[in-house]
Amino acid sequence: MVSGGENEHLTGDLKSSAGDVVAPGLAVEIDKLGGIHVAVFRLAKGAVGENEGLFLSVPGGREIELYILPGGVQYDGTVRAAVVQDSGQPAYGLGLEPSSFD
Repeated sequence: MVSGGENEHLTGDLKSSAGDVVAPGLAVEIDKLGGIHVAVFRLAKGAVGENEGLFLSVPGGREIELYILPGGVQYDGTVRAAVVQDSGQPAYGLGLEPSSFD
C-alpha cells in the first residue's frame, strides 16, 4: 500500500463515529513517515466517504481515531485517513476535537 518509512501493520475493527462496525478484521497500514500519520486500507466502494470520522479498534484495547479528508477515498477502494488520536501513541495527535466530525 505505502512504501518505505516506519510503517506499522495492524488488524482491527473499523467503526463509524456512532460505534457501528463498518469492516471487521480490517488490515490497516499506518504510514508514520511524515509529521502526520496516515492510515491506509481498502474497502468496498461506498463503504465510507470523505469528511468522515472513524475509529479502528485493535485487539488489546488500542483505539485509533481517523478522519477521511477530501480526496482520501480512491476509485480502486483505497482509503487514506489522517490519524487524529492513537491510544497506542499518546504523544501523537492532530489536536482536532471529536466535535469537528459532526
